[in-house]
Amino acid sequence: MKQFVKSIAAVMLVGVVLTSALSSVSANGVRATGMDSLVVKVTSTNGTVWGKVVVDYKSGGKVKMLATCSKSKCTFHPPHMVKLILKETPKNNSTWPFKHWKLANGHMKSATSMGSTLKFTISKGMATVWAVYTLKM
Repeated sequence: MKQFVKSIAAVMLVGVVLTSALSSVSANGVRATGMDSLVVKVTSTNGTVWGKVVVDYKSGGKVKMLATCSKSKCTFHPPHMVKLILKETPKNNSTWPFKHWKLANGHMKSATSMGSTLKFTISKGMATVWAVYTLKM
C-alpha cells in the first residue's frame, strides 16, 4: 500500500512540473517571465562553424551584451521587446566570407540583410537569425 501511495505522489509531482513548464509560454510565444526567444544559426560544414555572432541589446538607452554564439546553433532569451544588435565575425574571411543575414521574425516571412551588423526587435516573442557564410572560389 505504501508503494502505491508513493507511486501516485510521484505521478502527481510530474504532472505539476509539466504543467508549470508548459504554462511559462503564452499563446503569442512570449515567455511569462518577460523574455523573448532568439535562435542564432551560423553556417557550418563538417563540424566547422564559419563565423561568430555577438548578440547585444539596447535597454534604457544603454547597450548590454547578451551572449556570443560560436556554435552552429544557439538559443538566447533577451528581455521582451528590446532592440537587438547582432554583429558577425567570419572565422576565415579569405575562404568563407560573410554573405548576409537571414531573419525570420515572429510569424512573418523571412528577410535578408547584407551588412555585418543586424538590428531588429523581436516580433511575437520569437525570432530565428541565420549568419550565412559562403565558400569563396
